[in-house]
Amino acid sequence: MTKPKNPTQIPAALLRVSEAADVLTVSPWTVRRLVHTGELESRRIGAALRIKRASVDRLLA
Repeated sequence: MTKPKNPTQIPAALLRVSEAADVLTVSPWTVRRLVHTGELESRRIGAALRIKRASVDRLLA
């Protein structure tokens, strides 16, 4: 996946860990740590972890 030029290019309400990391310009491990500390909201879909887009946007603001 190529990095988006603008974070709004990813319109999905739920992001993969790697997509959230691209938007935040951090590593996937940092995204997982932010989920663990409660700074990012997430949901499990089966075994997959998805990050709420609104949570990412709040962190960027």
